[in-house]
Amino acid sequence: MPLVSAAPAGDAVTSASTGLASFETNRFYQPGLLDAPDPWLWEVVASGATRVKSFSLTGIDGTASGIAELEVFLQGGSESGQAVDHHVSVSVNGTLVGEAQFAGKKPYRMSLSLPASLLREGTNELSLTNVADTGVSSFVFLDRFMLAHPQASLLAGGRFEGTWLESGTVTVAGVGGALAVLDVTPAGASAMSSPRWLSGHEASGGALRFHAEAGHRYLAASEAALQSPRIATPEPSTLRSAGTQADYLLIAPRAFLAAAEPLLQRRADQGLTTRAASFEEIADQFGHGQPSAEAVRSFLSFAFHSWTRPSPRYVLLLGDSTYDPRNFSGTAQPSPLPALWAKTSYLWTVSDPQLAAVNGEDSLPDVAIGRLPATTLEEARMLVDKLLAWEDSGQGLSGQAALVADNPDLAGDFEADVHDIAESYLAGRNPDLLLLSELGGQTRPRILDALNSGLSFLSYVGHGGAAVWASENVWNSWDAPSLQAQSRQPLLVTMNCLNGYFVAPSFESLAESLVKAEGRGAIASFSPSGLTLDGPAHQYHRALMAELTSEKHQRLGDALLAAQKAYAQTGLMPELLSIYHLLGDPALEIR
Repeated sequence: MPLVSAAPAGDAVTSASTGLASFETNRFYQPGLLDAPDPWLWEVVASGATRVKSFSLTGIDGTASGIAELEVFLQGGSESGQAVDHHVSVSVNGTLVGEAQFAGKKPYRMSLSLPASLLREGTNELSLTNVADTGVSSFVFLDRFMLAHPQASLLAGGRFEGTWLESGTVTVAGVGGALAVLDVTPAGASAMSSPRWLSGHEASGGALRFHAEAGHRYLAASEAALQSPRIATPEPSTLRSAGTQADYLLIAPRAFLAAAEPLLQRRADQGLTTRAASFEEIADQFGHGQPSAEAVRSFLSFAFHSWTRPSPRYVLLLGDSTYDPRNFSGTAQPSPLPALWAKTSYLWTVSDPQLAAVNGEDSLPDVAIGRLPATTLEEARMLVDKLLAWEDSGQGLSGQAALVADNPDLAGDFEADVHDIAESYLAGRNPDLLLLSELGGQTRPRILDALNSGLSFLSYVGHGGAAVWASENVWNSWDAPSLQAQSRQPLLVTMNCLNGYFVAPSFESLAESLVKAEGRGAIASFSPSGLTLDGPAHQYHRALMAELTSEKHQRLGDALLAAQKAYAQTGLMPELLSIYHLLGDPALEIR
C-alpha cells in the first residue's frame, strides 16, 4: 500500500464525524432469485407481517442535531406481473421513516433520511412491515441495512472509523498509545488508490490529530486492536512444472489422499499415468492460499495447456461440497472440496463440468470429470472400495436395464421418451419398463425389486427434485437403505430436475444416496444439479445411450465426452452441459 503524508494542516474541523454501521445475517438461501446480488438473505416478510431487527450502535454523538442516512436492501420474493407487488414501510425505534413500492423478484434499495436524534447509544430497533395493500400476495426479503450517523470522534475498543464533511485538521480522542492510521476510502469513490497508510499524524495528550480530506473514510487502530497475520511458507510443489504428465488426475483434501491410494494403484495397473494433488497444494499454487473451486479450475487449465502431452484426460474429485460451507444454517455437513457455481436460466447451482471446460469459451468439457462426494475419510474409503469391487467382479454396462417414467403431462411425454430409448439403444435387452401411470402405488416396490435383481442401467425420466422422483414420491433419497446387497450396481441416469444437487447441506441428493449406498445402489450416476426441459434432456439422453451402449469406449468418461460433444452439436439448451454431473469415477472400466 502507498504511504502518504497526513500531517496536521488547515483549519480545525469542528463538526462531528460520520460513522457507518452495517448489519447483515445469512439465514435463508434463495438460489432461484437470480437477480439477487447475494442468495443468502436475512429475513422473509410476508403480506401483513412485521419483522423487528435489533441492532447496536456505539459512539453516537448525543449533541448532534443532524441527519442520519439509512439504506435498507430488500429483495422481492414474489411477482404477479402487475405494476406493484410490494409495499414496505420502515420504522426506526418506533418512528416511521419511509415507505417504498416495487414489483417482482428484483432487488430494491430504500435510501431514507431520519433525524439523528432518533438513534440511541446501544440497542436500537428497525421494523420492516409488508403493508399488504397491493391486491396480491407479497413476499419480501430483508437482505441487509446500513446506517450513516453523526458520531463522536473517539476511539472505542482501540478503534475508530469515520468520515468528515469538510477538509482540515481533525482530532480523535481516547488515544492511549501508538496507532495505525489509514485512508480506507472505497475504490472508485475517489481518484486515489485504496487503502493508503498515513504518516505524519500526531498522537499526544490522549488525542490523535491529522489532516483529513472531505468525504474520505479513515481508520485508526491501536496496537491492541490490530490483528496478527498467519504466515506460512508454501510447501515445494511440482504442479506448475511443465514436465509433469498424467492421464488420470485425482484431487482431494490432503486428509483423503490415503483413501485414494488403492484407486490410484488400480488405474496405474491398467496402464494410466496417475497423479494425486491435494486441494491444499492447489490452493497454495493457484489460489493465492485461498481454498476455492476457482483455484481448482485454474490448476486444471494449467495442467491441460502446460503439462507434457497427453494432458490429463480423466479428473476425479474426491470430496463433497455444500452451498453452506460456513454453516449459516447450523445443520450443514462438511464441505471438503468446494464446487464451482454457475448461473443458469432458472437458478444458481453448481457445475463440476465447468471446471473441466478449460479450452476456449464454450461450455463443453475438455476432460472427463467426476466426483465421489465423500464428506468423511470413512466415506472416501467406502466409495473407493465400492469402485474396486465393481471392477473386480467384471461388471460392465451390457446387462439388464430398467427405465422408469413419470406420468405424461404438459412438461413432456415421459413415457414416449423411455419407449424411444427402449426400442432403439436397448432393443436387444428387453428392458423393464416401470410406468407410473400403470403401476401407481406399486412403482416404489417395483423399483426396489429391479435394483435388488442387479442392473447395469437404470434411467428415470420425469419430474423430480433434489431428493425425489415424481410428485407422487415414487422413490427418494431415504429409500436407499432399504436395498439389499446387490450382485450388480447400475449406472444411474436421471433426465429430470435436481437429482444431482449434491450441495444440499443437510441431506443427500437422490443420486448421492444411491452412489453412497455400500454394496448396493448405483456405481455411478449422471444427474442434473439444476432444472431441465424434457425436449433437450431427451436428446441428451439419446446421445448418452448411443455412446454407452456402443461398446466403443473402455472407460465411462470417454463415453460421456463423446456424448457431450454429440449433444453440443444439436444446439439445444447448452446449459445442460454445465449442470449434468457424473457422481462417479470417469476412468471406471465399463467394457
